Amino acid sequence: MDMNIILDDIPDVLTVSEASEILGVCSKTCCKLIKENQLYGVKVGRSCRIAKIELLKFLKIIPTDDDQSG
Repeated sequence: MDMNIILDDIPDVLTVSEASEILGVCSKTCCKLIKENQLYGVKVGRSCRIAKIELLKFLKIIPTDDDQSG
């Protein structure tokens, strides 16, 4: 994957595979982050989806509610 990622090019909802590619980790690591509640994902059938906004929060590109509370 091209490392010059443009935020507009990232889909609004990502698969674990897409999110792991952006993060530069394997899919198992991405699943582990979700399981440990470090990255928010939603179960869809047998797979999981990650919202673009949640990925950006994880990367600290946008502030979270926790960041704004004193």
